[in-house]
Amino acid sequence: MTTTTSRPAALLTPAEAAEYLNVSVRTLASWRLTREEGPEYIRLGTGRRARVRYSPDALAAYTGAGTVRPEPAAR
Repeated sequence: MTTTTSRPAALLTPAEAAEYLNVSVRTLASWRLTREEGPEYIRLGTGRRARVRYSPDALAAYTGAGTVRPEPAAR
């Protein structure tokens, strides 16, 4: 009998996330610094040497939250 386990989606680097969102790596860093905008991210480690990664699901949720559905104009 074979047991299968689902593998988690690969985490993306800031450069890969920036390319996905069509923004610069510097913009992502600014969003993390201000914590007022931007997708959720994961810190691996502590302190200044911590690595930042993004999950594909977090990026999809962030872009989906900006979706605007046009409404018919009131007459």
